[in-house]
Amino acid sequence: MTVDTGDAGAYQPYRAIAGYWLLVVALVIVGAGLVAGLNAARSATYTSTSTVAWNPNFRANLPALSGAPSAGVQPAPDLATAAVRVRGDAVMASASAVVGVPADALRDSTTVSSSVLNDTITITVRAPSAEDSQKRTDTVTNRFVEESRRQLLATLRVQAAQVAEALASVSGVLTPGETADLRSNQALLAAAAASADGPASVVQSATKPVDTRGKLTRNTAIGGVLGLVLGVLVALGLGARARRPHARQSLSE
Repeated sequence: MTVDTGDAGAYQPYRAIAGYWLLVVALVIVGAGLVAGLNAARSATYTSTSTVAWNPNFRANLPALSGAPSAGVQPAPDLATAAVRVRGDAVMASASAVVGVPADALRDSTTVSSSVLNDTITITVRAPSAEDSQKRTDTVTNRFVEESRRQLLATLRVQAAQVAEALASVSGVLTPGETADLRSNQALLAAAAASADGPASVVQSATKPVDTRGKLTRNTAIGGVLGLVLGVLVALGLGARARRPHARQSLSE
């Protein structure tokens, strides 16, 4: 393939590109085909995302218990600690039993981030299919919310036991009315434990899964553009190289 070097004037890039147009086209086809092939060869991976609101100042709405240990619930863990618990053993084991994926594999495919600006936790789960990604994301999210509530209930049950112990230890010196009040408080505490929602709540359920490979047509177009750029650069380089003998001949004359 040759380039017209009959013009002794300034080097004109478009002539080099025109002279090597077959090479440019070939590189465009190769670039588009290579990217399309790589895209098709990659295993399909879908991601789905959910959002959980976390209330670090959460306290259960408990009654005041006269003559018994305080029933005030401690504040919930801070946001960063709560985010770590999403991938903890308790949540992963519970979720894996539902989706049928080993806990370690589910943990490896789960990404968690948090935002201190609005006290939210974002959960993203990867899976080989769109349906699995959405199901796993919702399952991990719901299990995290449930585990947060379970931990709260465990605290409330301990406090209920403390109230029962206090009632047993002082019942001999209490009047019937005081004993009745403590028993009433004990019942209220149990009712509060049964109705407490916990510090976590779902803001956004699993979003529509996204194929992380991207769209085939878009990736193929990107490959074609890259091939075009490379082809133009090669054509310009070959055109400049082909012109050098002519340029040296003109100078010697």
